[in-house]
Amino acid sequence: MGASGEKRGRRRRCRGEMRGGVEGTVLFCWFHRIIGVFNLKTEHFLLCAFSGEFPMIATFIDSGQILEDFAERMYVCCPTCRQRACVMRIPADEKELLLGRGSPRFHRTFSARKFSCLHCGSTRLWQGNVQRRGGPYDWYFRFPLWLQTPCCGEILWAFNEDHVRFLEQYVLAKQRIKFHEEGRVRNGTLASRLPIWIKRAKNREEVTKGILRLKKLQCAVFVNSR
Repeated sequence: MGASGEKRGRRRRCRGEMRGGVEGTVLFCWFHRIIGVFNLKTEHFLLCAFSGEFPMIATFIDSGQILEDFAERMYVCCPTCRQRACVMRIPADEKELLLGRGSPRFHRTFSARKFSCLHCGSTRLWQGNVQRRGGPYDWYFRFPLWLQTPCCGEILWAFNEDHVRFLEQYVLAKQRIKFHEEGRVRNGTLASRLPIWIKRAKNREEVTKGILRLKKLQCAVFVNSR
C-alpha cells in the first residue's frame, strides 16, 4: 500500500513538472516573440535614423512661429571649458511688459539674459539694449551655438531641441501650407524666412542628415549629463 501510494505520488509530480514545463515553455516563447518584435522595431528605427532615412511627414502647417519664439533658451559652447552651456531669458513681470513701451515680443527679446555653465560654473549676465544677430551664435554674448554642423556648404544651426524639431518637421514634409492670418505679415514667420538652401528639394537628403547630426549632439549631451 505504501509502495503504490509512493508510485502515484511520483506520477503526479512528474505530470506537474511536465505541465509546469509546458506552461513555462509557452510563456518563454511568447516572451521571446515579444522581445524579438521589439528588437526588430528598435533595430529598424536605429538603422533608419543613423542612415538618414527619416519617415516623411505628410503636411507641415505654418502656425506663425517666429525665430524669437525659440530664443528663450540657447545652447552655446562655453568659452571656458568648451562644454555645453545655456543662455536663458530671466523671467520678468509680464504685467510690466504689457504696460511698457513696445510690444511684449520686443520686451521679451530684450529682457535680461543669463549665461550659465553647469560643467565649470561660469556665469554671466546680459542687460543691454543691443543685439548682434546673424550666424551660428547667440544674440547676447556671441558665443558659438552648440547645435551646429556643416551642411550643403553652409552651417545648419539651431538654438535648442524645439528648434531642431521645427526644422525636422519642415524639411520632411511632403506638403507645406503657408501661414495666413488677418493683420499679420505672411513672410514674417520662421518658415518663410528659412534659407533657400534648406528649402530646396535637391538638398532634402543632405539637410536631413544634418538634422540627424544635431540630434546626436543633443543626445550625447543628455547621456553625458546622466
